[in-house]
Amino acid sequence: MGAVKTLSPRDGLQEGFDLAAPTHIGPDGGPVMAPPVTRSPPRPSLCSAGPCVNYHRLEIQVEAEDPKAQLVPIRLPAGTPRTEAVPLGTLVHHPATFHTAVHHYCYPSPGIEIELGDVPVVTCNLHRGGSLEDLEKYLLAVAEWEAARAREAEQAAAAERVIAEGLAAQEAARAREAEEAARTQPHAHTLLRCMNCRLFWCEGCPDPGLATGVEFMSQHPNSKGSVASKWQAHAHDCMTRKDDK
Repeated sequence: MGAVKTLSPRDGLQEGFDLAAPTHIGPDGGPVMAPPVTRSPPRPSLCSAGPCVNYHRLEIQVEAEDPKAQLVPIRLPAGTPRTEAVPLGTLVHHPATFHTAVHHYCYPSPGIEIELGDVPVVTCNLHRGGSLEDLEKYLLAVAEWEAARAREAEQAAAAERVIAEGLAAQEAARAREAEEAARTQPHAHTLLRCMNCRLFWCEGCPDPGLATGVEFMSQHPNSKGSVASKWQAHAHDCMTRKDDK
């Protein structure tokens, strides 16, 4: 009998996927670790529909160190299960651990072994076995899984919209604060006059509006009173309106 050829479809799983964004660095220079995210349950595997006659599921116990006794600095009542009184308090003996590891294999043809790992099989043209009822249960489980992922996607999209609106509001508030600071900041007023309609405005004010010379001087008593000799955007607008007439 020839040697069994083992294949692993997981070797190319990373192709076409980008790495996650790097960890942010905090003010103290250390990495800011995000809290762990609860992973969604895996998609139901087609191999379990029946199950397929080519599917082999193997679950074995793995070696794991039993937890050590825990010292608590108090005296527990006598007869408390799994405890032992010691001079410094009480030793609590935790139960032994029992962990298992599940291995998934597929034998599509004699001499071929495919190590599936933990990734679910979505489609397979060699799937055999199982009744119609088994297939219906599998399709129902897949539909429920897809509906749950669709709800998660909708929730994520809603969260993204809230984040975008919050960032936009924050940026607008900062812009208003900067505008208000510029408006109230002392500056040297320079009086400009439109060469067409003879209205005056201050070159240094962010948004003072236009006014007559008397109104302007009452609002800007410390103005230099200089008149600009060049055409401004306002003068161009006035000339455009004049030409339209």
